[in-house]
Amino acid sequence: MHVVLIVSRTIALKSGALRQDIHYWLGKDTSQDEAGAAALMTVELDAALGGRAVQYREVQGHETERFLS
Repeated sequence: MHVVLIVSRTIALKSGALRQDIHYWLGKDTSQDEAGAAALMTVELDAALGGRAVQYREVQGHETERFLS
């Protein structure tokens, strides 16, 4: 699958602070060019959000629990 998906999630913590996660998901047949473009877009999104987001690379079949939740 050649699909690339970028998901941004903001969570308000009990302290009132915001936690930002950015996941970029790569399908099993994603090319290196597509994966590189997704990584670049993720960095650009993080910069637009103030540079405080945690970035996660997700690969089809090996997704993190945080992403699946």
